[in-house]
Amino acid sequence: MAVNSWLKTVLGPGYSAELIGVMETPKVASKVNLDFSALLGPLFFTWVIQMLLPIFLMQLVYEKEKRLRMMMKMHGLGDTAYWIVMYSWFFMLYIAYMIIFVFFGSIIGLNMFTKNSYGIQFIFYFLFGHNMIAFAFLLSCFFTSSKTATVFAYLVVFGTGLIGSLLLSQLINAGQWYTTLLQLVPSFSLFRGLFEMGEYAFLAVYRQSYGMSFHSLRDAGNGMSEVWVILAVEWVVFMMLAWYLEQVFASGTGNRRHPLFFLEGLRKRSNATTTRQPRPSSELQLPTIKSASAAAAGGSSVNLTADASAAAAAGAAAAEEPEDV
Repeated sequence: MAVNSWLKTVLGPGYSAELIGVMETPKVASKVNLDFSALLGPLFFTWVIQMLLPIFLMQLVYEKEKRLRMMMKMHGLGDTAYWIVMYSWFFMLYIAYMIIFVFFGSIIGLNMFTKNSYGIQFIFYFLFGHNMIAFAFLLSCFFTSSKTATVFAYLVVFGTGLIGSLLLSQLINAGQWYTTLLQLVPSFSLFRGLFEMGEYAFLAVYRQSYGMSFHSLRDAGNGMSEVWVILAVEWVVFMMLAWYLEQVFASGTGNRRHPLFFLEGLRKRSNATTTRQPRPSSELQLPTIKSASAAAAGGSSVNLTADASAAAAAGAAAAEEPEDV
């Protein structure tokens, strides 16, 4: 504008200068570092980590479908022992699976594993593993066919991953308050945790710094602490619901119990307090019968108890006398 004003003032109104382009100021060559695996990782990692859910659910339902659970109970295996054994087996499989997953991810240099704190990753994967196993126990109460349960589990795995990538990520970036309600679904909690680690890994690569640490949990918008609380609480709730529904539905585990069976102890206790206690025999008043002669003469009544005791004493004395030879 200043050049055009000068040209018009000096040379006349018919002269002007046109802007052809802007040249960049010379600088040292730099390389743009972008890690797209950290951005695409939450979707694929959500699918990979949840691949054990169909296996857990299929095994639990299969044992009920083929009456294997009933045979175990007939041979003396209690429900508590069965739950402890199956839960421990599932958790051992999950630990081995995640060790291999994180180890090879770190070996090939995925920034989602190498840039973020391994302590945060351990807590997150640990809580989700318990949550997923408890969720499998809960879902097993609603199925009687292992094939149906397996198909449903795979639909949950792939469906929640796609919904999380297409919808939940947008809600997280927008900061919507109802995102927390959606995270009550275990798969969405998993996606939120992976999304946070992916975002921090992407920024770490771009800024040439470190990703998520325990100090980063205080950052505004960081939802990792919220995910930990949800997973821990749901772990306990899912196990309690699974135990209750298994007692009520009894899909292949035995007889069904009343929905309020846990109140039987209170009912028995109340009945025990209201039941009339028997009176001691010393306080009982036995009836008396008057003999015919005494009744005619107006005499006193004869106690049946006294007569019975006298007869018993006479019989015992006769039994003790030796017989004559």
